[in-house]
This record gives sequence, structure tokens and C-alpha cells, in this order.
Amino acid sequence: FKQTFNMTVTGTSKLAGKSALVTGGGSGIGRAICRAFALEGATVLITDIDLEKAEATSREIHDEFSVKAECIRMDVTSEADWNNAISVITSLSQKLDILVNNAGISRTGPIREFSLEEWNTVIQVNLTSVFLGIKAVSDLMKDHGGSIINMASASGIKAIPNASAYGSGKAAVRMLTKIAALEMAEINPNIRVNSVSPGGVKTPLWKDNPFWDPLVKKAGSEEAGFQMLAQDTPQKRFADPEEIAEMVVFLASDESRFMTGSDLVTDGGYSI
Repeated sequence: FKQTFNMTVTGTSKLAGKSALVTGGGSGIGRAICRAFALEGATVLITDIDLEKAEATSREIHDEFSVKAECIRMDVTSEADWNNAISVITSLSQKLDILVNNAGISRTGPIREFSLEEWNTVIQVNLTSVFLGIKAVSDLMKDHGGSIINMASASGIKAIPNASAYGSGKAAVRMLTKIAALEMAEINPNIRVNSVSPGGVKTPLWKDNPFWDPLVKKAGSEEAGFQMLAQDTPQKRFADPEEIAEMVVFLASDESRFMTGSDLVTDGGYSI
């Protein structure tokens, strides 16, 4: 899953002076978001359950953009870890402008064979973590506002066999986003809560699925495997992580200041 990044320095600094916390920032979409945020001028706290991956993202940002990005190990299902992340944020900047609830996992299998343990794990990582994140940052954002962005999925819009936990969790993230948008607006009208629903994206998350290795073997390469999976998508391709990161930058920036409770479906038409 080698990823090539072709981000061009735009000089727009859409997030200049803003501080952000990104979960799952060590790989895939989270990694692309952290890089895009740094490129646009934000101070980024990268969190991941795999600290080595978070540190790798931090080094990339420093080496390529000459920007320092802090990182910590974080289990997004742990309220104690969320409290620690908030403490780190306050020690670094005293405020938080952006939260991206990006961390997620994928487990597939028919309902009749799916264990309760697998179900609970997926729901905790993909849904409960979003609840914990919103709750954790609400006090930090109550005085000056902020943007909370939750990673949902086209799988939460269009039903897919063998994705009961993943699809149900992501559908719930979309609804939780809308409920949180209403509640956060009562605290401060300038706290915005939105979600992004990607379709297929070229990330290491696919390795978690038992069908992936046989598919790649049959297709002949990872890229060919992605192409086979993308045939149900009108655009006939999967997205690069940077394309999703661009949507997140938009929601984090003042360009989307009149958006809250919205879901940006970025799936190449898959869920039509």
C-alpha cells in the first residue's frame, strides 16, 4: 500500500493559526488529513493507537513542510486517552479549533458467523470513539467555536452484504453528527459538526478483510484489485486518500462556515 503524495503548496493557508486533533493519523486517510492540515498552516496533534505510525507521519510533515507536528499514542475507545489528548492540546495551544474523528477499523463476515466480540470492537472503534471525541472537545470549543468532522462512509448509506457492523456503525455516525450539530449549536452557534462519507479509498484498511489477499492474487496487483472492486462505482475507480483530505480541509476551514449537520458524500457516485 505504497502511497504517493502529490500535494502542491498552494500558499492559501486556509487553516493558518488553527489547532487540530486528528485520530488515526498514522496511515491512510488520517495520514493524508494531517499532511493537508499542516500544508494549510494548522498546528496538528496526530494520534494513533500505533505510535510508530503517528511518529512517521510527524517526521514526514517536518521533513517535507518544515512544520512540527506533535503525536501521541491514543486508543480512541478509551475515555482516559481522550482526556490525556485534551491535556496535551491545552498544554500546546490552550485551544482546539478542529477535531477529526477519523480512526476506524473494518471487519467483514455474514451476520450468522460474526461474533459478538467482533461486532462490539467495530462499533466501539468506529462509533463510540466519535461520541467520546465530541464529548471530550466540547468544553475546549464552547467559548470560541470550532469544527468537528466525523468520518462516516458510503457503507452507511448503501447496504453491503457481510458489512453489518461496519455499515451500521457508519450509518450511526451520520446520525450522531446531526444530533451533535444541534447540541453543539446550543453551546455555541459557531461549533460546527459535519461528516464525510467516502466510498472506496486506497488505504491499508482493506488488508483487514479476509477477501483482500485472494482478490489481489487473482487480480495480479493491489492496483488491479482496487479496479476490480471499483466496477460498481460510476467513476470506475477508488479515491486517493488526498481527495478525501481535501474535503476535510474544506469542512475545517472558514469556507464551510455556514455548514453544520451536513454529510459530504465523496464516493464517485457509488451510493447513488
